[in-house]
Amino acid sequence: MPFEAVGLSQEVRNKLDRLQKLPRVRLQACNLALRRQGRADKPLLPGIEKVTNDFIAMAGYGAQSYTRIPVD
Repeated sequence: MPFEAVGLSQEVRNKLDRLQKLPRVRLQACNLALRRQGRADKPLLPGIEKVTNDFIAMAGYGAQSYTRIPVD
């Protein structure tokens, strides 16, 4: 569902903007999840990288000693 439809667009975009400005932070979107939502061909917000499978990407980062930090 588009963010605009649930009234969260500006709040979500503001949080993403703040995250993107942090050092060493990369934002990624899982193409598998985008396909399931029918949004694989839709443009993403600037600065968000589309990855084939986020689970595999996360495992790769974990192997390089990176960690995932949940953000609410």
